[in-house]
Amino acid sequence: MSCLETAFSQVYQLAHAGKITLQTLVRKLTLEPSRVFGLPTGTLSPGAPADLALLDLEGTWAVDPNTFASKGKNTPIAGTTLPGKVAMTFVGGRPVYVAKDYAERGATQT
Repeated sequence: MSCLETAFSQVYQLAHAGKITLQTLVRKLTLEPSRVFGLPTGTLSPGAPADLALLDLEGTWAVDPNTFASKGKNTPIAGTTLPGKVAMTFVGGRPVYVAKDYAERGATQT
């Protein structure tokens, strides 16, 4: 079952509804997993890898497993509209993913 590609938006529903803070959401999806796995990621600090996601907190999107980068296309929330979109992701400071609607506005992937 594919859940990683929907993880941010699913958890963001809690922040959007005021049940958790955005700060808590970011910590739970970045710092804490990195700490558990002993990775030097999950933080924006000098010397840390520039692995980050640019988020559109006002955007929404419909879950379509056919658009997943993952080979796993099975999801119980197919067709659901979720708040918050991942606009771009960076690994080591380089863009590795640009959402189609942001690419059309001029954001680029190298």
